[in-house]
Amino acid sequence: QFEGAAAEKAAAKNIDGRRIFVASNGDDMQQIAALLANGSIRSHVSATYPFAEMARAHEQIGTGKTKGKIVVVI
Repeated sequence: QFEGAAAEKAAAKNIDGRRIFVASNGDDMQQIAALLANGSIRSHVSATYPFAEMARAHEQIGTGKTKGKIVVVI
């Protein structure tokens, strides 16, 4: 469960927050890629930045308000 300020914010919104740590492997990634390809699941991309704007991408993540993924195009 969350601790400290995160726990207080979650409790104020009646949310039971938990952290989950995972490790990916090639087989899992292939299965996820297949699900994405066939439309069974979707990924939300919040913003896309060119590599030259990597600093802006980091700033976006640092706000703590990003919903979805940040993509950096190389």
